[in-house]
Amino acid sequence: MKRCMMGSACRHCILFSGYHFLKYIVTIRSRVLELAGEVLDTGDPIIRPLWWIANDDEAAYKIDSQFLIGDDLMVAPVLEPGKQERDIYLPAGRWRSYKGEHFDKGPMYLTDYPVDLDEIAFFTWVH
Repeated sequence: MKRCMMGSACRHCILFSGYHFLKYIVTIRSRVLELAGEVLDTGDPIIRPLWWIANDDEAAYKIDSQFLIGDDLMVAPVLEPGKQERDIYLPAGRWRSYKGEHFDKGPMYLTDYPVDLDEIAFFTWVH
């Protein structure tokens, strides 16, 4: 667990976190640009609700704290300050986490899934 000795609001920690999250932006940039091109053809939004890929899954309609970028990248941010875990719902299908874990028996809930303060949980839908 990474903590700042000066407190959570120190300038150094905020700058470090911003820099650290740049790797996520660089990772998805090309995918977002590709999806932006598809918007003109299909009208599908770049950022999508979870039910977009699971329209017969009642649980997916209730999830409002996770979202998709395209059809195959699900983001599950930690939304509560200081928390280092969260519950995550994976719709049916095979999923791979940003940590390299494989989940093949969806739909499923990952209860108290650990997420470090400098991470954003995301999962790739493996077709």
